[in-house]
Amino acid sequence: MKPTDLVFRGYAKREGGVWVAVCLDFCLAAQADTLEQAMQKLLGQVAEYVYDAVAGEDRDQGAYFLQRRKAPASQWLTYYGLRLLHATHLIRNEAARLLESPLPLPIVPPAAGR
Repeated sequence: MKPTDLVFRGYAKREGGVWVAVCLDFCLAAQADTLEQAMQKLLGQVAEYVYDAVAGEDRDQGAYFLQRRKAPASQWLTYYGLRLLHATHLIRNEAARLLESPLPLPIVPPAAGR
């Protein structure tokens, strides 16, 4: 496994009165009162999980734990839905920015001979 392979997909969202952070690639989740706390808890879980799979007590089954333990489809749908909302928000903001700033129109001289 290369260091570049250590990119994990996940999301965080507010549910009820707490923040829930989810790592989809290892089916791990953490919750806390703030987004930062939830993310820190989840990052700690991921680090411990990877350590156990690579060098810890689960190293005999490390390949399974690192490659095959994925979150359920409902969580993946949430992830892609949130990505779509984020992309839509970015596009909308860029469109608004373009509408607010006038774009220069190119002035092209008429073709010769007309």
